[in-house]
Amino acid sequence: MRQILIVSGFTVLQHSRRKLIAFFLVASAVITIGGIALEASGAEIEVVLGPIPLHLVLQGFLSFFATFAVLTVSMGNFNRSFKEGEATIVLSRPVGRWQYTLGRLLASFAIAAGICIIFAAEVQIAQIAAKASEPGLLWAQWGIAIFNFTVLIAITSLLSAVIPVPILVFFVGWGTQLIFAGLTGIHRAIEAGGLSGWFSRVLEALYYITPKFLDAPVDPATVPAEMRSLLGDNSVGLVIWAIAYLAALVLATIYLVNRKEV
Repeated sequence: MRQILIVSGFTVLQHSRRKLIAFFLVASAVITIGGIALEASGAEIEVVLGPIPLHLVLQGFLSFFATFAVLTVSMGNFNRSFKEGEATIVLSRPVGRWQYTLGRLLASFAIAAGICIIFAAEVQIAQIAAKASEPGLLWAQWGIAIFNFTVLIAITSLLSAVIPVPILVFFVGWGTQLIFAGLTGIHRAIEAGGLSGWFSRVLEALYYITPKFLDAPVDPATVPAEMRSLLGDNSVGLVIWAIAYLAALVLATIYLVNRKEV
């Protein structure tokens, strides 16, 4: 365990030196301050369904920004470390490859959790400024986001063990996340009776063999009645399923890193 924590701490320090973490924190603070200023001015964003409060827009934007941050800190987990020789230096010491792999994964998980907590606090401040605070729902949403980003990190890190170019890992990981999210939406539409036919059965089969993300809680009152049937439900079975997929991704990453040439 000590070796894993040492590798993890070194990896966090490495990202800090590259100023990646500082960039995301400063940028999110600027965005939050801008959102609060617009909220104070009474500005609103109009969409088809009517005006959207700016603190909800901020929540959506920071969620997207967090996805970008998570992909950035995990896209070079193993391709870059082996290419630049860092892995050679670390593995020349009494550190097993599985310990090295888990250490780098743990660092990415910790950074993602820290970013989510800070972003959630910023949205909370914006909600308080807008006098529309919903702390229970907000923190539950970001808590689910931490787990989902952990799954995304596991996917991206696995890709980084086989794809040598970090920026390519970034876009493949992002695309993979979108595909899995789309399959989840299609699965719900099939369950609601909105889709049928052989192609929908193919997509349903793909849904059952791909990693799972959990659904963030949503206030049904904020969702149009005709779309409420598409809201997800984190059953015990889905949670266990998602955790099992996450464990499988981590084990697969350890296997691939063990096979990499130093």
